[in-house]
Amino acid sequence: MYRTPRKCEVKQFKNTIKHLSIFLVFLLVLGITPGVKAYQSSDSQDNSVLVSFPVGTMFKGILQYNASTKSNNVGDIIELILPADILVGDAICIPKNSKLIGDIIRLGRAQQGKNGFIEVVFNRLQFPDDQEISILAHVWTKDGTGILGGELTERIGYKKVSHSIWGIGSVAQLIPDGPRQMGKETEILTGSEWILVLDKELKLNIIKDY
Repeated sequence: MYRTPRKCEVKQFKNTIKHLSIFLVFLLVLGITPGVKAYQSSDSQDNSVLVSFPVGTMFKGILQYNASTKSNNVGDIIELILPADILVGDAICIPKNSKLIGDIIRLGRAQQGKNGFIEVVFNRLQFPDDQEISILAHVWTKDGTGILGGELTERIGYKKVSHSIWGIGSVAQLIPDGPRQMGKETEILTGSEWILVLDKELKLNIIKDY
């Protein structure tokens, strides 16, 4: 029986995950948060609702201050503001202007061949009344690493490689070669939109007003 090579299966799996992640981000932009569950208290006199945001839930936040590999350092605080209320049904679970607060855990300056990079872990959610709860989340990136920047730079030179083409003969092709260019510092400007992904379930007890 013929079987597709494992490399193809892995590539197809990675493509599926990539497309699923992009689809989830699209839902988030529309204000749809898949997988969130709400549990009503069994006490008829209790108006509280337990809301559970599972691992993988995405939140959209707006960067409050510039983040740069040139001026920031490991340990610096990064803050995002929620641009809109997060609702489950008609209940406001997380109000607009709540802060998602994190710390830079890894930072690399620009170097030969590579741009500067930043990695942030978000560990606090602060409500507008200054109450805080613990969370655990990372920044969504297309490659799934959670790292902003860090791209390899282009090579400076080229070299000739000979190829033989039937009916034409020998031809020379230029391909990138030699050392890479100096990298650039990565800077994310105030007002930039970030997507966070929960790495730990978040539970909130919401009091509904009728």
